[in-house]
Amino acid sequence: MFRRLRNLSLMAAIVLLTALGTKAEAVPLLQLDIAGGVYDPVTQTIVAPGGQFTLYAILTPKTNATAAEITALLSKQYFVAAALSPQLAPPGSNLGSFTIGVQGGTQNTVSATGGMTYGVPPLETMSSIQGMDPGDLAQHGMYPTYFYQLGFYFSPLNKTVTYNTATNPGGPTPSATGGSYYVAITGNSSLLSNLYRLHFDLYNEAVYNCATKKNPAACTDVDVDSFAPFSHDAEVTEVPEPCVGITMLAGLGLGVRRMRRG
Repeated sequence: MFRRLRNLSLMAAIVLLTALGTKAEAVPLLQLDIAGGVYDPVTQTIVAPGGQFTLYAILTPKTNATAAEITALLSKQYFVAAALSPQLAPPGSNLGSFTIGVQGGTQNTVSATGGMTYGVPPLETMSSIQGMDPGDLAQHGMYPTYFYQLGFYFSPLNKTVTYNTATNPGGPTPSATGGSYYVAITGNSSLLSNLYRLHFDLYNEAVYNCATKKNPAACTDVDVDSFAPFSHDAEVTEVPEPCVGITMLAGLGLGVRRMRRG
């Protein structure tokens, strides 16, 4: 009887670890990562210290994607929203500034909040509908707030080994044979008010005609098409203590040992 219970406990532990491994290996289409970042299990965000930063946008086509499908993904424009956190409502005030831009390109100096837009990403072509609508990025505790939107394209030449940023954060591993593509975005948040931090989201857009028969006037609604899951977004902020992750792993190990003991 004891042997049977022990075997059942062992099988349960194997199933648990397999499930965790499967979840960890699942790689979404879009992810964010940041150099020197660690995963904060409380906020479910990859975080790194403020100041100079290198943010990585990662694009991973599905397994066995055709050349045409990959070309279509690379032809799209993608966007990073750099948002003030905690949420800040109008009227905006002078909270310093930060810089952001694609590595090797123009570094844009953004005034907080004068050079930012209040609302929910993506950036609308019609300011009157910048507030939340069903096609926008979900608020996920971050929006509405002031944000700055940076657009870019992935290059077919910048490839990386495919990885899950939530389980192995810190930056890509460039490889000519990698299954993912990346863009490095650099910036500096040291001149931003120390009362705020920058939160980053990644997405691309779809544009719709929002005119109706009752309101036939020209109306263009910009919505989110694909986006990085909120467990794969990033932030420059204070980094949580490493012992958090160690404690979680120790707890998992203890739980497995208890299961083995029956």
